[in-house]
Amino acid sequence: MADIAFRSVQRSVWTSATVSPVATAPSGIVDGDVLLMFVTLPDNAVTFNTPVAGWSRIGAAVSTGDSTTALYWKKASSEGASWTMTSLYGTSTTGGIVVLAYSNAASVTNWNQTNTSGTNLSGPSITPPIDGCMIVQFAGCDPSDDTQDFTADTSPAATKRYSETDTGYNYAYIGVQDYLQTTAAAIALDMGTFGTLEAFGHHQVAITPEITHRDTNSGTGTTISAPTDTQPGD
Repeated sequence: MADIAFRSVQRSVWTSATVSPVATAPSGIVDGDVLLMFVTLPDNAVTFNTPVAGWSRIGAAVSTGDSTTALYWKKASSEGASWTMTSLYGTSTTGGIVVLAYSNAASVTNWNQTNTSGTNLSGPSITPPIDGCMIVQFAGCDPSDDTQDFTADTSPAATKRYSETDTGYNYAYIGVQDYLQTTAAAIALDMGTFGTLEAFGHHQVAITPEITHRDTNSGTGTTISAPTDTQPGD
């Protein structure tokens, strides 16, 4: 079984209010990749729709008091250069999207989401069902300046995949980190020392690995998707 691997990330920002933003695809997507799309809007209590353009929402949208965040996923299949997210949400507004691609991945499972006002974020905690899951943590806010950034978790040693506030900080801040968990156990990644106290929506999700069963007689392999969580997608 090959480890899940980060492939690429791409951000899109729209500066004119809309309910149907366009998300640019990350580079090098291969059919079968798991794609995660994190959306941050600088408006509170926006209603998100699900599913949209083949994407399924993971858990609930999070309202922070001055922003709303939501997380979607799909399995890549003949993807183009972008996706038009028709009627993605119910209020015409500006915002930002980050899309990440992961290879050797089967599905998503065991998600959680919450909001925190502060300069340090934890989790929220999840417990993956099997070994070898990729834990991905997202944070978003309506930033008050353009200095927002975070320190990746060091215990366990996570990798910062994205951290940026749009120019002029009028639309959205998004931060993402991930960690390949060898042995399944409860986990809450930490994002530390943000430059400015904000009201963040933050989400954490596990990506399950593809498991290949090899027939010792024929030498051929069959890919089996790991079990997925039965939690509702809203």
